[in-house]
Amino acid sequence: TCDILIVAGGGAGGRHQAGGGGGGGVIVLSNVSLDTGSNTVVVGASVSEPGEQQWNENKGNDSTFTTANSVVYTAKGGGAGNSSGYPHGYASSVHQDSAGGSAGGGARGPNDGTMPGATATQGNQSGASGTYGFGFNGGGGGNSLGSWYGGGGGGGAGGAGGTANSTISGVGGVGKSNDFRTGSNVYYAGGGGGGSNSSSANVGGNGGGGDGGGESFEEGQTG
Repeated sequence: TCDILIVAGGGAGGRHQAGGGGGGGVIVLSNVSLDTGSNTVVVGASVSEPGEQQWNENKGNDSTFTTANSVVYTAKGGGAGNSSGYPHGYASSVHQDSAGGSAGGGARGPNDGTMPGATATQGNQSGASGTYGFGFNGGGGGNSLGSWYGGGGGGGAGGAGGTANSTISGVGGVGKSNDFRTGSNVYYAGGGGGGSNSSSANVGGNGGGGDGGGESFEEGQTG
């Protein structure tokens, strides 16, 4: 028997007053009996945030563990942080690639409005991948105060991303704590902090979530 910890790659933060990237989904299994034979592990990578003047959303990669008797456990890659699209026209809705193991945060919405965070998908997976999977939603972003705009934090495997408020963008969701690897609790798959167009960008969640960018660096950060 063995204990199994599977962590997927985190999603990238968005561009310009943007949401933080979601942390990868996490699966935790204890005392699993494995048959004799070949077991295959694929480790999904986190992804980089979009480049300058790029508004695509970059989702994290799945991690899988396939047993000798063909049981497949899948941790879903983290969702991308939403980009506002400025100055090319504001995004009108949550991007399809912002859903993920843990989900990406919302960005500045159209007409200086708000945009909700995306929905986590790890718990929706079939079988043990969902039952023993962890992932949380991204926080909402938008116009918080006058000309100040902040993105929501990306969801983490241990908690949802924070929503931007009147003083700061959303904090990244905390990662999932586990002691399998080291014997002491370590956090995995924290969400990225939301970006802003002021210096008030929030931090990423424990477990590897990056801090949000502020002022001239208005990206949300990778989960």
